[in-house]
Amino acid sequence: MISTLRSLFPYLIRYRWRFAAGFAALVAKSVLTVGIPIAIKLSIDELDADFELAVLGQWVGLLLAIALIKGVFQYWMRWILIGISRDIEYDLRKDFFASLLSFSQRFYHSYRTGDLMSRATSDMEAVRLLVGPGIMYTADFALIFLGVLAVMSLTDWRLTCWIFIPIPVISFTVSFYGKRIHDCFQRVQECMGEMSSTVQEQLSNIRIVRAFAKQKIGRERFSAQNDQVVAENVKLIRLWGRFYPLLEVLIGLTYVIVMWLGGRRVLDGSMTLGSFAMFMSYMTVLTWPLIGFGWVVNLVQRGTASLARLDEILKQRPEIYGPGELDDEFTAVRGDLAFEHVTYAYPGSTDPAVSDINLVIPAGQTVAILGPTGSGKTTLANLVARLYDPREGRVLIDGGDVRELPLRSLRHALGFVPQDTFLFGRSIRDNIAFGALGSEEWEIAEAAEIAQIAAEVDSFPDRYETVLGERGVNLSGGQRQRVSIARALRANPRILVLDDAASSVDAETEGQILRNLESVMRNRTTLLITHRVSAARLADRIIVLESGRIVEEGLHGDLLAARGRYWDLSRKQQLEEELEIV
Repeated sequence: MISTLRSLFPYLIRYRWRFAAGFAALVAKSVLTVGIPIAIKLSIDELDADFELAVLGQWVGLLLAIALIKGVFQYWMRWILIGISRDIEYDLRKDFFASLLSFSQRFYHSYRTGDLMSRATSDMEAVRLLVGPGIMYTADFALIFLGVLAVMSLTDWRLTCWIFIPIPVISFTVSFYGKRIHDCFQRVQECMGEMSSTVQEQLSNIRIVRAFAKQKIGRERFSAQNDQVVAENVKLIRLWGRFYPLLEVLIGLTYVIVMWLGGRRVLDGSMTLGSFAMFMSYMTVLTWPLIGFGWVVNLVQRGTASLARLDEILKQRPEIYGPGELDDEFTAVRGDLAFEHVTYAYPGSTDPAVSDINLVIPAGQTVAILGPTGSGKTTLANLVARLYDPREGRVLIDGGDVRELPLRSLRHALGFVPQDTFLFGRSIRDNIAFGALGSEEWEIAEAAEIAQIAAEVDSFPDRYETVLGERGVNLSGGQRQRVSIARALRANPRILVLDDAASSVDAETEGQILRNLESVMRNRTTLLITHRVSAARLADRIIVLESGRIVEEGLHGDLLAARGRYWDLSRKQQLEEELEIV
């Protein structure tokens, strides 16, 4: 547990002065809590010796003043310490999200989205309760317990020894149930993560689920996981249900001891009535710490279990990183691109997706990459964007290894339109301007015009302010791809990677988009990944991939004349187009 809590120290130190003020208020409040029964003892003893109404009024006024001052300190204690827990939760959530943004694709192959969301919400809340009420009440209970123990021992150490006989039993009970609560809560959180992943998966692919009429399977899967969550929570509740009553029985036992032994001492004259009242008051004071101690143990066990789940993410280091990660300086990129003996295999695969790729693309040149499905086209695009790093060889930009280029510079220089387009649930304007925040209206419209989406956007009632559904669900596949192209163009990149970016539109529309892009591509390096020969012929150079290797390279006319793999692709697509016309 200590090793897990150690990861919180940087956050706690950050607020050390506020902690000092909060703990000062806590100490003052605890001292006054311990002092009230002492005042009760003195008042009863004095009134018992010589009762006067004026003296009674003085003691009542004193007790009222102590209670009011204690209330003020208690307010500031909670305001400061609980407030710090909110600030630490804010910092921790920012760091957690920043970590998620820094990880490579490999990380997201290992963790499901729903599980990560569960860690960012319910686990984060459990850690906040640990840092706030957990720390605050632990310190408060410890001070009150030690203060009460000291005063009671000085007053009557024999009776005090009898009162504290149940304490070892209470400690054993807390230790016994604490570990089981910790383990049980961790299982609850893991089940919640699994259920969240299922909900996210079903909702993200709702059209596929409906198209195949698999709603029943989705409901059954969710129901099974929901039952598991309930079952684990019931186990947790049963633990709490046994834990708290057992604590109350042990605390009730101490009341019996005080009442019996203390009452006998008052009767035989070895203890004053005021001291007896003080002991009874202290039992009331100790009731909440002893019962609350079980609640605090629950908070600590839940918090440490959740903190361990967050640490699992926070302690990981991104596989993809570069020099100057924290430097905002932007390094200009010309756009010379090269692959030197590049080989890459995806995790869990023995066969490389691309093997021994050697390719040089001068700045400003447009290169089309063709090949059948699984030939490695998208892998090359991902390697340029450093979504992955090659296992062997190097990817060079302007003669330098991309691994030595600051990621900020690389990502600024790159415009990437992935095969699987993603749009945010914001307006069309926001989606296009995502690559260049603060874009003017005419710049957004110009990018949309080049991407052949402007006319359709103008036909929408709210035009560029049209709010898209999740993942752009209220647009067609072709419209989503063209908005994605406009987004990449608005970023004004030096290197433009179009990974089958117009696969959802017809060949004629794709040709029009590419003709519009000619003026844009003329001044920047463009990697045009496509499966259509009609699109590839517009490039300065054509690369044909097969089984992860370059099998042909050259100009459109030369490759047709060679009557090789490119010619074969061209002939097949020509026949398909003729059949469509018929």
